[in-house]
Amino acid sequence: MIYHKNNIWCLNLILTSICMMFIFPIQGFSQSGFDSKDDVEALYDRIDKEGEQRKQKIKKRKKIIRRKSRRKGKLAVLSDLEPFSDIAVVQRRFLPTSGRYELSSLLAVGMNNPFFNNVGLAFKGSYFFNTHYAVEVDYFALSPTKKSISKGLEDQTINTFGAFSNTYYGGSFKWTPFYGKTALLNKTIFHYDTYFIIGAGITNTDFEDAFTLTFGAGQTYAFNKSMALKVDLSMHNYTAKANQAGTITASQNDIFLSIGASFYFPEATYR
Repeated sequence: MIYHKNNIWCLNLILTSICMMFIFPIQGFSQSGFDSKDDVEALYDRIDKEGEQRKQKIKKRKKIIRRKSRRKGKLAVLSDLEPFSDIAVVQRRFLPTSGRYELSSLLAVGMNNPFFNNVGLAFKGSYFFNTHYAVEVDYFALSPTKKSISKGLEDQTINTFGAFSNTYYGGSFKWTPFYGKTALLNKTIFHYDTYFIIGAGITNTDFEDAFTLTFGAGQTYAFNKSMALKVDLSMHNYTAKANQAGTITASQNDIFLSIGASFYFPEATYR
């Protein structure tokens, strides 16, 4: 009987030990998990606080930008725009040309003839298939006069043989790959198109009509959607007689700078 009681006492001791082994680790785990939860909550609080601080900084910066904008104008503060929150949009071409005609009247000045001044008027007409490609017809009415150096050489019986242009007419292909805008003194904005031309025509000289190749480039600065300032630089390459007998020929590369106004029609119904 005593032996039985001792066995029961040992059995109770073993069971009690096993229960303690399971209870204390669970309590330890629970306590550890509770500590981790506190750390996570603290992390969330810190993130929320930093987010609020960031919002306040952005709000303050926008107030400064608006104040500068009212004082200096919007163009002056484009460099202060907040990335991905304020966006400056590059708009489409200001001067629409697709399906329209362009008529130009310009003052033309010869730039590179060493013996003659050549000044006159140039008239150009274009049709635009789209914003990039167009065909153009040209007419130059010029008035060449001898420079003082030519008169001085002739007084010394030295002939200044050379061909010079009286008129030119022809056609060309126009390519307009670039457009943009530029600011003058950070106040006035000009919208421009840049174009290149290649073509052919006839140059009338004092002694014959000569076949001519033309190359050039230029820019138009739009005042509105119907009118623009035009600046054109073109080269006329031809070979022609330099005297009446035709015993002397001259190969010419006449460069003309032309400045004038361009008018566009019909009225644009699109942007």
